[in-house]
Amino acid sequence: MLRINNVKENSQSHTSGVEVDDYIYEVNGEEIRNEFHFLAILEKVKSTNERIQAVIFKKNNAKIVYFDADSPIGIQFAKDKEYFKYTLDVDFSDVLIFLIIWIILVVITLGLASPFFVFYLAKFIINHTEKHKKTISK
Repeated sequence: MLRINNVKENSQSHTSGVEVDDYIYEVNGEEIRNEFHFLAILEKVKSTNERIQAVIFKKNNAKIVYFDADSPIGIQFAKDKEYFKYTLDVDFSDVLIFLIIWIILVVITLGLASPFFVFYLAKFIINHTEKHKKTISK
């Protein structure tokens, strides 16, 4: 279920009687799990040019509302979703130098350095990973 935070005036939702703090429970027979699922269902419906049928809960009363798929519905959800994207920022030369040094260490130590390769590889990856904050707004 998704809580509606904002309804745009003169939109399909506004004229259908959808209000702030109503909940979208179901769209075209599918129960809504989260915003991503809701948007996926809308895209699927738009591609088939069907009419959107939504079950809206308003203070413990269920209401069925219909929307046209070709125009915006005019609702916003309670909060923007934030997530993080991790990227590994290494060049080919960084990896090549890393591997050459470890091959030399393993040969010089007659294989004694090889168990430590896994730990240093993990450290290498963590140190070259960047965290980017992303926001999905409706």
